[in-house]
Amino acid sequence: MANREKRLDCTLKRVGRSSGLQLSELESGSGRKVPVQGLRKEPKILNSEALQKLLKQLREPYRSMLILAALTGLRVGELLALRWRMVDLTVGTIRISESVFHGQVQLPKSERSIRTIPIGPQTRVLLEEHRARFATNWSEEGLLFPNHWADHTAKVIS
Repeated sequence: MANREKRLDCTLKRVGRSSGLQLSELESGSGRKVPVQGLRKEPKILNSEALQKLLKQLREPYRSMLILAALTGLRVGELLALRWRMVDLTVGTIRISESVFHGQVQLPKSERSIRTIPIGPQTRVLLEEHRARFATNWSEEGLLFPNHWADHTAKVIS
């Protein structure tokens, strides 16, 4: 038993160091140290040169996903839950009303997350080209970025 506790303690320390967590003296009930979240690291923001370099290395649909996220500020879960019925290329808007979390399409966490985002001409062209590339799988209820494991018309869980 002592050997298992020692391995667990070593593992916690290793995970803590590698993920930027600080170990505290808090007890987990058995006298072991447990990781406590430390200061958040500043996100790495790509400059335009680094973004261009990354985009050259990406294939579709990942390239379009990254560009759309950069142009609109969509969160990853929102991007993965986008359906064609939420995109109005005529008016130039995207309606955000779903999100993906742990592989499930669901309602966003808060009312404020449900919103309509205006899109510009560059984003419209990107989405038109993306739809043309994947025209055989296109439907109003279909996801913009389905994967081969997902149902193109996944149901929302509330």
